[in-house]
Amino acid sequence: MSMLSPINIILLVATSLSFFLLQLPSSTSAQTAPRYTSWNVPVPSFNVYALNNSALWDAAVAKAKRTVAQMTTAEKVGLTAGPLQPVPRLGIPSFALADGPLGFRDGYGITCFPAGISAAQSWDRELIYQRGLALGNEFFDSGIFIGLAPMMNLARQVNGGRQWEGYGGDPYLSGEAGAMSVRGLQDAGVVTTTKHLIANEQDTFRSYSSSNIDDRTVHEVYGWPFMKAVHAGATAIMCSFNQLNGTYTCSNGPLQNGILRNQWGFRGYVMSDWGASPDAVGAANNGMEMAQPGSTDWSQAQMTGFLSRNPPLVTQTRLNEMVERILTPYYLLEQDTRPPSRVANVSKDHYVLARKIGAESTVLLRNDRNVLPLTVGRKLAVIGSDAFYPSNGVNGFTPDGWPGQFQIGVGTGTLTMGYSSGACRLPYVVAPLDALIERVGRANVVSSREDFNIPKAVELAKDADTALVFAIANSGEWPLTIDGNQADRKNISLWLGGDAMINAVASVNRNTVVVLHVTGQVLMPWVNHPNISGIIMAGLPGQETGNGLADVLMGDVNPCGKLAYTIAEKQEHYIMALLTSPLSVPQINYTEKLELDYRWFDAHNIAPLFEFGKGLSYTNFVYSRLVTTGPTGNQVLVRQLGASGGESEVVQSYSVTLRNAGRRGGKEVVQLYLGFPPAAGEPPRILRGFEKVYVAVNQSVIVNLTLNPVDMAIWDVGQQKWVMVLGTYTVWIGASSRDLKLSTTYDVVTALNPSTTTTVSTTSSPSSSSSSTGNTPSSSSSMTSSTTGSSSVSPATTSSSSSSVTSTTGSDSSKKDQKLWSKVGLAWPDGDVSNMWALAGNGWNRISWLYTYGPWPTTSAGQASLDFVPMMWGCGAVQDWKNAMDAGMFQNASAVLAFHEPDDPLHASSYLQPNAAAELWLQHIQPLHAQGINLGAPAVTQTSRGKTWLQDFMTYCRTCTIDFIPLHWYGSDCVSFQEYVTDMSRSFGNRRIWITEWGCMTSSSTTNGMECNSENVSKLVKCTTSWM
Repeated sequence: MSMLSPINIILLVATSLSFFLLQLPSSTSAQTAPRYTSWNVPVPSFNVYALNNSALWDAAVAKAKRTVAQMTTAEKVGLTAGPLQPVPRLGIPSFALADGPLGFRDGYGITCFPAGISAAQSWDRELIYQRGLALGNEFFDSGIFIGLAPMMNLARQVNGGRQWEGYGGDPYLSGEAGAMSVRGLQDAGVVTTTKHLIANEQDTFRSYSSSNIDDRTVHEVYGWPFMKAVHAGATAIMCSFNQLNGTYTCSNGPLQNGILRNQWGFRGYVMSDWGASPDAVGAANNGMEMAQPGSTDWSQAQMTGFLSRNPPLVTQTRLNEMVERILTPYYLLEQDTRPPSRVANVSKDHYVLARKIGAESTVLLRNDRNVLPLTVGRKLAVIGSDAFYPSNGVNGFTPDGWPGQFQIGVGTGTLTMGYSSGACRLPYVVAPLDALIERVGRANVVSSREDFNIPKAVELAKDADTALVFAIANSGEWPLTIDGNQADRKNISLWLGGDAMINAVASVNRNTVVVLHVTGQVLMPWVNHPNISGIIMAGLPGQETGNGLADVLMGDVNPCGKLAYTIAEKQEHYIMALLTSPLSVPQINYTEKLELDYRWFDAHNIAPLFEFGKGLSYTNFVYSRLVTTGPTGNQVLVRQLGASGGESEVVQSYSVTLRNAGRRGGKEVVQLYLGFPPAAGEPPRILRGFEKVYVAVNQSVIVNLTLNPVDMAIWDVGQQKWVMVLGTYTVWIGASSRDLKLSTTYDVVTALNPSTTTTVSTTSSPSSSSSSTGNTPSSSSSMTSSTTGSSSVSPATTSSSSSSVTSTTGSDSSKKDQKLWSKVGLAWPDGDVSNMWALAGNGWNRISWLYTYGPWPTTSAGQASLDFVPMMWGCGAVQDWKNAMDAGMFQNASAVLAFHEPDDPLHASSYLQPNAAAELWLQHIQPLHAQGINLGAPAVTQTSRGKTWLQDFMTYCRTCTIDFIPLHWYGSDCVSFQEYVTDMSRSFGNRRIWITEWGCMTSSSTTNGMECNSENVSKLVKCTTSWM
């Protein structure tokens, strides 16, 4: 038994086509911004999207090639290593590069926009696009050719220093935000640098640690945002400092050439981060084109030396390709004919947009007793330095800061952004206190900026109608250190004694509102205090922080932000702690695989404090009437997908009615979560769509959401492509990852059933509302225990690459399946069923005969109780068998064994080629899987030809469900039997194996020396049984 314990084997021994079945066990603003106003900029006609404008890329590539052909080696080298050199004789300027993701880092008179995490918490594609466009215009008008943005790393580490530069903890949301940012920046004519590819989720040890991630997780999680940026037309990619699975990303050929270029179709160039290319030759020969200063062994002089060696370490051919890739975006964005140039007024009226994003990204997490919005004329206590104008100037920084780095120092004033190369030089700051005083009047406000003076704060708060307590948590980029936090936070508590101050104020004021400016998740040990009536996650709103916040606090803007990450009750509920133990090469193991952020909480049934996607409003929204509007109703025809992930066809669509049942107009983010069939091995549900809409009071709107093939696909490691798993999917519509209002299902099938392709309407509750109150997730947030986390292995991912098997969704847990595998059975041919029924009475499975040539007999009694239905392909038997199935003859059958004998010389002309067999399978056999019937592949003989035929069949039948592999065995030698079964099982993804002894065509025949009589059959049974 131990010899083949990993393999599930079913023995099927035949004599005169009879079978034996057996199973193995198995504040002072520099300028006054107007109150909340609209801000819109017409989208320019010049748009570059990679998948939709390949002709533009082709033209740019051709132009780059012509230019490179005219360049000297020195001129080419000058474009591959910073500082980049111009080529005046060919009209190539000096390419100026600049940080960063929220504003021109070292610019003057620019706009410091809300950070990436705040933009993501707006959940507003149009606002994110407008932010990218405005940022791109400021780069362009400052003479910048290459903007070092957007930042696309995910918030895996809750205390990761730079997660605030990106878009949160979900690949889909990050991908949408990143794609819109790329489009906006490039529509302004600026090359984007999507960074940092890949898995740079902590700054500690970033220069030499290895992020170890399996291939499926790379594609479905950490690579997904970059893939979406490439599809949006990204022109440059920045590789990260760290290693990926033991190889530095900048020298990682499988990543940069395999995934980025060959799979995703990236046509731009890869550059290093500053000092992030320790292996110049490896980087140059594995997909990196441009090295920034600080890369120790890649300078212009060193590159010249690599080229001149004999043999060269870097060839001229590769150098030409590098420069062609560098010049292609320059021509693609028409920077040669309309180059970036400096203008007097860079920021224009972008402060209005910054204010709007700040307001719409503010997340209201609690609003008990309708403490908000504030009422003019009531006394207000404002506590905490974070509410104040910076005492050391808007760009002050601590003594251990980074020269040239601009950020607010600790305890000096309001926090607008983190500290890193992703920050920018603030032109001014509107502090929250100043904005509130402007609204309610100075006489109605008392305040204290002394973070540790609790007695003073308590004295002010106890006589106020409402107390606002401001608190912060900051982080940034290595090697910067603030208060002992070297980039990554040393813990996830609030800074400056925030927790103690909040508790103290709440003890004397029943209308305490906590306002948090933080770079990521924080612990909230005070959350259950009965006097804490309001909690606001204000994020990092940039220069207009006070105005945007005041717009929400005073009710000019109805809060509509949603969390872009999950906030846990306890630190141990998060996935991983920051790796801080020094090793020669620190190993950061992404053992949670697909279960990032809310997926982890859902898969492990952990109740979050505030779930991903949560955000309250001052009004109430009612969800109703979820309607399937796709062309095929609740069915989706399986698609053959590739590796790019760029299939954009809408294959399923939904509409939901959203009604505003409150007293204020407002915006709601309608979210779509998808649950996959268990065989897919996905987390319980993942975000796959969202739309932000405005609804007036007492009005309803129809919200439409769509799914494309890749949205409902998984990455098949064996085939290196996206695949759609057959089975039932669940679609949830709701206000957050836990506040799920409506649901419906659809099936991915190989053939559509016309009777079920009508429009379907499914509603899980007649009136599901999203209200403005509540300090914990709604009652609908309770989760059932899941057994289908990402640690499950999809059969599609365990398939042998040699067999190219795709979706194998067997039903091992079904009742029919349990019945089939729990017994043994015999079957007789030619309509003689008397012996079979007799044996069935002794507990054997009832198995039909194999009827190969001619019509299927329909007169035998008791056929509806058959447990197992074998068949053959030849001489029209497929249609005869189909007719018998349609007549209900085998309605209780639990398996179909679809026989094929490619080596039989007697009937070779009647058998099908692999492609034709696959067509018949998809048409006639595959639909039975939805009925709970296990499907067996066409059986093959113990020959190399049989194995090859089956491999070819599975290649043509990539979307076929194959539950088990039938094998014909001619011999009685147990050793050869063992070798045969072991080889075939491993060759076809360790599937369950059926063994058939095919020794007799008639009662008097012999095959391979084995006579068809009861004695020899008994020997065979004894041999195989003792071995098993």
